[in-house]
Parts: sequence; structure tokens; C-alpha cells
Amino acid sequence: MSKIKCHKCRKFGHFRKDCKESSTTQEQSNLILEDDEPSLLMTTHKTEHEEVLLNEGQIQPGKYATTDTSIWYLDNGASNHMTGIKSHFRDIDENITGRIRFGDGSYVEIKGKGSILLGCRNHEQKIVSDVYYIPNLKSNILSLGQLTEIGCKIIMDGNKLTLYDKNKKLLIKVERSKNRLYSIRLQIEAPICLLANVDNQAWLWHARLGHLNFDDLNKMTRKGLVEGIPRINHAGQICDACLLGKHSRTPFPNQAKFRSKNPLDLVYGDLCGPISPATHSGKKFIFLLVDDCTRFMWTYFLTSKDQTFNTFKEFRQQIEMEMRTKLRMLRTDRGGEFTSNEFTKYCKDNGIARQLTAPYSPQQNGVVERRNRTVLSTTRSMIKAMKLPLTFWAEAVRHAIYILNRVPTRALEDKTPYEALYNRKPNLENLRIFGCTAYAKITIPHLKKLDDRSIPMVYLGIEEGSKACRLYDPKEKRKTLSWDCYKVYGTKPWVWENNGKGNKLTQAHFG
Repeated sequence: MSKIKCHKCRKFGHFRKDCKESSTTQEQSNLILEDDEPSLLMTTHKTEHEEVLLNEGQIQPGKYATTDTSIWYLDNGASNHMTGIKSHFRDIDENITGRIRFGDGSYVEIKGKGSILLGCRNHEQKIVSDVYYIPNLKSNILSLGQLTEIGCKIIMDGNKLTLYDKNKKLLIKVERSKNRLYSIRLQIEAPICLLANVDNQAWLWHARLGHLNFDDLNKMTRKGLVEGIPRINHAGQICDACLLGKHSRTPFPNQAKFRSKNPLDLVYGDLCGPISPATHSGKKFIFLLVDDCTRFMWTYFLTSKDQTFNTFKEFRQQIEMEMRTKLRMLRTDRGGEFTSNEFTKYCKDNGIARQLTAPYSPQQNGVVERRNRTVLSTTRSMIKAMKLPLTFWAEAVRHAIYILNRVPTRALEDKTPYEALYNRKPNLENLRIFGCTAYAKITIPHLKKLDDRSIPMVYLGIEEGSKACRLYDPKEKRKTLSWDCYKVYGTKPWVWENNGKGNKLTQAHFG
């Protein structure tokens, strides 16, 4: 495969040394591949026009010709997934175009790249990402090489090919045909409509937990990792908001060579932004801190980068007082906000060792980069599901981190980050769907006999360190905390088109 990409401007067709983009002296925060631009936080991953040149010299399109659109060929010689059927896609970016050269010397046009949702016999659903749309291709091809990149394992024994996912679950078992090809009939499915299935306990908790995948949801209830959740055993399906908000990318290495044994021995820091649009209070940056030992996360929202230093001082003072132990080491990238003289002097005076990643090497700060990706994916899914205005992204990030600190992570065995840090299981009994309708008690004095006793607001999660709910009043356009909040919450989005003049609800909206 021939794909020339500039590592300076991230565009295709030339090398870095030939790039004509103007240089900048200000170092940017390291971001993962999925989120090269922080302004993409609330989009559906549409890119600027991208030209792709591919060389698939080992593919002979003629031998794959079939009239059955459900047949997919598993090819070890193909470098990329590709299909000629546009209706297969559940998400496609048509800004990605180009040409592809096949082994017979023919050239065909690429008209997009996207994701396809496949159905399994056990009712689970699997996403296949980065599939090229090639209208002139009369078949569907799955690249075995591309599948191994995301952790799949392939065994070819005799005339049989067996494919396992990264969790060692059997995905495909197929026999070789007479023409030495491996082909299988796959079912293309649509994502599950979340709001139509929210009465189901499994889907309800899937939404409440920030669209947590069902494997982790099943595990945390089966092993009793949290309190306040009923036992759930549900097939791994995907809702419409998950498909919009979460996209698979090539992962960072899963295991680090060093792992701290005590909380605050090593803390990772990363700054993400600027994010557009800004919040109601003008916040544009996310300052994320992750403890290496417990994977517990803390987040702060900043108006500008120069607030990073004072925010870190506030964090250190608060966390050392709470945990009664000293923060020993901080790892960040080499952004100017982390390498200033005052930041360096403060760490030196307080005995905090520094680890700075090499330039353009976010993998060296992989823990916080992976958590960053998970936080932003969860945030996008919650925003899309409940159709909130994009200015609420900070509230969604805050709630996403509250949830992720209380659900399983692969870095910990049979523990949540919350339990690893505080030595007690989290209780999620009062958790509700982010962005739903909540009724708060009116507490003003001298109410008349026939006055309303509650007011509908938008639920924005639970206030950290208390049992109060964070609420937003669209009519008064203000946020508030309330303990006197009714235990019945809506499962339908607030109708924001009403300009905050109220939300007409029926009994069907409650759950």
C-alpha cells in the first residue's frame, strides 16, 4: 500500500520536508489519533477533503465478482476493508476520496470511508471501521491484516479459517472454497434506537452509565463491582448514539513497562483544547489528570492555557490533603504550559519529579491519552443521545469522568478506579440519564395553595462529594444544585427548540 502522509500538516500527497504549511513556535497539546483537532469533540468525525492513493496489487477484482451483496471475502492480501455497496454503511465520510490500483492494472475511484455494523448469531453487534467505499467494486472484502491491527487473532488450519476478537471470542469460522477463497455471508444491521428501548433495564443502565459497552456492564454486575445496579446479562449491541460518538482507532500499546504500586506515586497530566463552542462561562480547555496506580481521574476546565499552573497547585494541595500522601511524580508532554520556569521551579521546590515525553510522541503519555479518548467518546455519545446544545460539553465531560471512575477498566482486575483509590465500592443507585428531565422542588417561601410545587429542569449529573443533583433551568438559563429532586426522571430529551419556555411531558416520558 502506498500512502504518503505529511507528519506536519497531516495531509496526504507530500512529505514533511516538502510541506508548505507555516510553522508555529507554540507547541500543541498531544492528542490521540482519533481527536487530532479538539474542535472535533462534538462532530461526527467529518474531515476536510482528503486524497488517498492505495495500491492493492494482490487483489484481482474479477475473482470476487458475485451478485449476492451479503457475501464478504476474507483476504490476506488486501490491505484495507472495502465494499462497493453504499447501503452497507451506517456512517460514511464522503470527504475522503482518491484512487486505488488493483493487481490487474485497473484504477477505480474511492468515494468515501466509514463504518459498517454487523450482526452475530448470538444477537451481538460488531462495528467494522475504516471501510473504503468503492462504487465500481462488485464485492465486499475484509482485510485480515486490518483485523489483526485491532487485536484479532487468525488461525488457518487445513481448509478452515478461524477468527477471534481481542477478547478471544469466536467471531468467524469458515471453510475454504474450491477457488481457494474464504467467503462468508454476513448480516448488515442498523443500530438499536436507544429511546425506543429505554424501558428495558439493560438499555436504561447502558444510557445511565454513559453508553458503557455491555461486556463491562455485564461484568460489573456479575462480579458485584458496584452497588445499586440490578443483575444485567445482555448481548453486546450498539445504540445509535454509540455509533455517532464512538469510533475505533489503532490503539496505543496495552501494557506499560512500569506500573506504580501506590496512589499519587505517578500522575499523568494532559491539556486538551481549545474546544469550540466555549461553555456558558467561557471555558475552552480540559485539564485531565490520571493516577497511574488506580486510574482515577480528575478534571478541570480552563479559560486559557496560562491557568494550568495555578490549577495544578490547587489540585496538588487538595489531593495531598485528602489522601494524606505526597504526589511524587508528574508526567506531561512538553507543551509550554508545563515547561514554564514557574511550573518547573514549583515542582522542584516541592519534591515532585518530572517526566516529559519526547516531542510528537503521545504514546509515551499513553495512559492519559487513552483515558482522554474514552472520556471524549463517552461525552459525544451522551450529547448525541439526549440532543443537548454543544455548550454543555463541559458538564458532559464532568459526568463522563464521574461514571468512568466508577466502572471497570482493563488496567485493574475486578476493581473500579473508585474502589482502588477509596477502598470501598461505589453506589450508583441514584444515577440517572445525563440530559434527561428532572423535577426539582420549589423552595421559595410563601407559596400559594395552588402554586406548582416543582419545576422541570435538565439533569446534568451528581455533584462530586455530595448527593445533590446538578440541574439546569432552561427558562431562567442558570445552573443549580438541588437535594430536593424527585426520584422520577425523564428518559426523553428536553425539547430545546421551545427556547426554554417549558417542556410538555407525558407519562411515557418517565422511567
